[in-house]
Amino acid sequence: MTVKLVWHWFTLGPYHFARMSALARQPGIDLTVVETASADDHSWQRGPMDIDFACISLTTRRGKSVFSDTRRDLRRIIEGARPDAIVTSGYAEPNSSQACIGYVRKHPSTALLLWSETTLRDHRRARWKEGVKRILVRCFDGALVAGAPHARYMRGLGMPADRIQVVGGSVDNDYFRRRAAEARATPRLRSELGLPERYFLYVGRLIPPKNLAVLLEAFRRYRRAGGAAAWDLAIVGGGPLENELRALAGRDAGGGVHFAGLKQIGELPSIYAFAGCFLLPSASEPWGLVVNEAMASGLPVIASDVCGCAEDLIAPGVNGFLFDPADPAALAGLMERIASGGLDLAAMGAAAQKAVDRFHPSKFAAAAADHIRRMSSLAPTRALPAGAVLSSAMAGAIRAFERLSPVAR
Repeated sequence: MTVKLVWHWFTLGPYHFARMSALARQPGIDLTVVETASADDHSWQRGPMDIDFACISLTTRRGKSVFSDTRRDLRRIIEGARPDAIVTSGYAEPNSSQACIGYVRKHPSTALLLWSETTLRDHRRARWKEGVKRILVRCFDGALVAGAPHARYMRGLGMPADRIQVVGGSVDNDYFRRRAAEARATPRLRSELGLPERYFLYVGRLIPPKNLAVLLEAFRRYRRAGGAAAWDLAIVGGGPLENELRALAGRDAGGGVHFAGLKQIGELPSIYAFAGCFLLPSASEPWGLVVNEAMASGLPVIASDVCGCAEDLIAPGVNGFLFDPADPAALAGLMERIASGGLDLAAMGAAAQKAVDRFHPSKFAAAAADHIRRMSSLAPTRALPAGAVLSSAMAGAIRAFERLSPVAR
């Protein structure tokens, strides 16, 4: 049996292409991928890519109105594809939910699945918002989620456990492992790239949820204790806080902080390759795919314990460490421990690669394909209110979510 599948994403990043290509290679999956916009605030650049699936971009624009402006196009594409199953990326964007729910109302045999990488701890939770989510979750037949805490959160919203499948947050592990190894085999590349001799590494946007002021405070404490032997800190990425963070680093961090700017996927493996340890201090982080990239590149990781990937990927003392994102002293202590020479960092990096291999795109694809096929073969369980009740309930839920900022979602 071949399942005709439409998977909707808001914007495809490099990791989406790896996942979707792997899914398209699964037997019995006829995949069409639709993205709302080919550009977002990550500033990813796309070069020529070999992909194994039909990919449709609804617009190249960014902005708050793109979702409402493209809703009719999404409906048209779904109608033309006549899918057996639809996966939509969460409930935070009501216009995509409307299009998908509208289709399955007219075509009840089509399975509707929710992709979610939301956990209980990634944001503060308001009771009314959780009530809205429970209404929306009832409209889906099943869910695909990133990891164990995401599955627990989905169960808490009322999704039956047997309708939820953990598929893993994944990146192209093979690419990062291979390219990092190639970089390490060319030692002169470190100086050519202007990288310090020994350094901790952060990669990501420079925005408030990433908790970078706490990182700089922890680094200041670490540098003060470590003296001349202390490692440096490389910060890779761009964003609205860059000037503020540069000023903070120059004033308080005690030197040793290097701002490398935004780097694209082709540049990142070499930067991972020469780092000693990766840091992700986020105060809010649904998953943290840079952790996957760093681990696939062979790095131990220090991450905050609210990162969605923490439970599934990081074994404290084996391949990294976890800390409370509100505790810079704890982070400084872990940095001292990593840089002390008392740990076998090569062994920790090898353990990191082994751990992240459980979250390989091929395993994402196999688990997702199995669950989609199973959901397509079962009778729908969604609860779609009829007529005026549907209009009232869904309109209220949609208006509520439209008032939320992207970060609050």
